Amino acid sequence: MHKNRLSHILFLILATLICSDAILIHAVQKRPTHMARRSSPAKPSREVQQRLAIERVRIRDSIRKEFYKNSRKASVKKSPSRPIKRKRTQTKRSARKRTPQRTPSKKVFRWPVHPKNFWLSSYYGPRTVKGRKGFHSGIDLAATTGTRVSAAASGKVIEARYLSGYGKCIVIAHANRYKTRYAHLSRIVVRVGQRVKCGQLIGKVGATGHVSKNKTSRSASHLHFEVYRNGKRVNPSRYLG
Repeated sequence: MHKNRLSHILFLILATLICSDAILIHAVQKRPTHMARRSSPAKPSREVQQRLAIERVRIRDSIRKEFYKNSRKASVKKSPSRPIKRKRTQTKRSARKRTPQRTPSKKVFRWPVHPKNFWLSSYYGPRTVKGRKGFHSGIDLAATTGTRVSAAASGKVIEARYLSGYGKCIVIAHANRYKTRYAHLSRIVVRVGQRVKCGQLIGKVGATGHVSKNKTSRSASHLHFEVYRNGKRVNPSRYLG
């Protein structure tokens, strides 16, 4: 009897539990939707929406203005550099085409005779003397006998003697492989091995050696002046000044 009562009590408890679960499930399924959903925030009024729209437009316009200013500054800085470079290159090319190439002349020596005391009677280059064609290896400075002859530049005397054709002549060695010759002198004042300065007296104009009179001059006295560069005769007029 006791066992039957216990089983009956347990059966009642289980039945109540099952009924309570069914009631809860039915209540949840029939619950209204506004209770299940969360409460949504309230919408802003129309005035607030208009203010927000105006502020957005103002910010957008300011950003555009700043962007255009920066882009213009960058274009102004970069644009002038290119055409300037092109113009410079064009001027250099045109200058190179127009200017002809000429052999440079160096004024290395001074006149061995003062310009007031002579005149040029013969130039460097081909010439004819008494119907004979030849080449004149220097220049002739026509002057009266005894006119002062000075060194064209500082150097060392390596020749001071009489030579056939040149007569009494002097040869001076200068820096940069230059040499100068002074021929047809009437008198030699320096000696071999002596160092002379530019403008120093070395001899006097004469007519020794092989000389020929010109139609314009009464006497044949003159100074025959030669310039050597690296052992070769060159035009003295390009180096005198």
